[in-house]
Amino acid sequence: MNQCAIMIAAALLTLSGTALAAEPSAAVVPLSQLQKEGDLHLLNGAPFTGTVIDTYPDGARKARFQVLDGKADGAWAEWYPDGAIRFYSEWRTGKGEGQFLYFHPNGEISERVTSRADIWDGVAEGWHPDGRKAFERVYQACTALSDRRFPASGED
Repeated sequence: MNQCAIMIAAALLTLSGTALAAEPSAAVVPLSQLQKEGDLHLLNGAPFTGTVIDTYPDGARKARFQVLDGKADGAWAEWYPDGAIRFYSEWRTGKGEGQFLYFHPNGEISERVTSRADIWDGVAEGWHPDGRKAFERVYQACTALSDRRFPASGED
């Protein structure tokens, strides 16, 4: 597992464990209990503040994210049905802020892109499941300026 994936895994352990364990249980709500109105998450018609959780039909965790005054605000993580991390990002007042990380089922990072106030900006990189680089794309204000692709192992 690459160094970035190790640091993210450590952050996710905090997200799914002790950092959220101190929250009052009333502030943790299943996604199915919320209503969505535009980019707002509502509970009984009012903007929700707290932790939202979603699960697969078998009860395994699917997603966990923070909401403040109805808008995503804080860590957002999603998992594959087997429990492996699938996605991680940070949000501020309903907008993606910082790195968006997508993971292959084997735990390796599949894609990393930076968002500033929901606008992709900078270098986005992707990797094949074996860790070899798959692409490199440069964004400026959500516009792709360049796009390089690299074949998977064994391809021409």
